[in-house]
Amino acid sequence: MNKRGETPPARRGGTARLSPKTLEVFVAVVDSGSITRAAQQLGVTQPAVSISIQELESTLGTELIDRSARPLSATRTGLELYKRATHLLAEMDRMLVAVTAVASKTMPSLRLGAAGPLMGSTWIFELQALAQELQVFGGLSADLQKALLARQVDAAVLSDHPMYEHAGLERRLLLDEPFLLVLPRSSEKKWRKASFRAMAETLPLVRYSNRTTIGKSVDLYLRRCALELPRRLEFETSSTVLEMVQAGLGWTIATPLCIAESRVDMSTIALKPLPVAPAQRKLHLLNFTGELPMADKVREVIATSIKTLLTQSFQGQHDWILKQMSFDEDRSMMRATMTLLDK
Repeated sequence: MNKRGETPPARRGGTARLSPKTLEVFVAVVDSGSITRAAQQLGVTQPAVSISIQELESTLGTELIDRSARPLSATRTGLELYKRATHLLAEMDRMLVAVTAVASKTMPSLRLGAAGPLMGSTWIFELQALAQELQVFGGLSADLQKALLARQVDAAVLSDHPMYEHAGLERRLLLDEPFLLVLPRSSEKKWRKASFRAMAETLPLVRYSNRTTIGKSVDLYLRRCALELPRRLEFETSSTVLEMVQAGLGWTIATPLCIAESRVDMSTIALKPLPVAPAQRKLHLLNFTGELPMADKVREVIATSIKTLLTQSFQGQHDWILKQMSFDEDRSMMRATMTLLDK
């Protein structure tokens, strides 16, 4: 009894408690619509499932399963319990994963979504050391955002869209990089001081599809510059976009990471700062707060791999590009502040 002399709710009308196992049985019955199928899924006997549901109903003093329906369904009260029980059981699973990760310094599993081409094998190799089972999913940013919100992935690497409109997400900066003008090497001298419009009159802008995040960012940049350029060539992957430029079929606007990932022959292209209105792209690792054990380590592995790839691609001939990049939030904010002061 509590201080008021009342019986705690978990004991009213019976001796059973609201144990995780009892809730698991109840959720299985609602999901399957059958006592028999629930027993098969849980590896227990049918009478054991029936007794568990009866004890749960006795504990709460209300009917939870409509036994007259076929398949079985939850009552109005049962639906409320189902909603809360599924959330509680999922949270307990996440708690066990987190505790196990701290104890063993590894995660049982990691499901990671990454927009665009995946960044080589190095970071995959190192992530394997953090998770016993590793799954990496590619796709467009919009699809990965939905997958993260539906908890179909544990974390997602996304560009330009940190999903600030959604509460409960942690965001870790991986990279802050500039957009660059990418020209065929053969056109470098001819277009040294040419405007975007003059360039487009000679060769088309090779665009990223506006289904991609980077394509939308480039479109926004061109609108800021009051430019409406024809959509003659448009592709979804960096490798194809840069291949077109390498072949001399056009020019493009891309970021250092896109260029490095494409594995384009650097001797065939020329890289320049944007002539007007410099623009940046940010890459973040996103996950639900408290739901990604070792999140800082995961971020470190991916960010270090990106930094290594970019350094190998641009060090020496293009050091000026590396100086415009940031790999942590503090440096990124400082660079943005200095840019505003310069204006």
